[in-house]
Amino acid sequence: MSSNIRVNRLCKHCGKTFIASSSSKGSAYEKLVAEIFKQLDFEVEVLDQGSGRNSDA
Repeated sequence: MSSNIRVNRLCKHCGKTFIASSSSKGSAYEKLVAEIFKQLDFEVEVLDQGSGRNSDA
């Protein structure tokens, strides 16, 4: 799957999360930003949220 298609799908997902919880919004945003940095040739390692921790958003 091309990276442009992945970004497009992630953008659509972010748009659908306006009624979702803040943690799912943060997760969608982090995936989008990670994909953009991958396209800029950065090495990206997606880390899971720690057990019992809340997102910053």
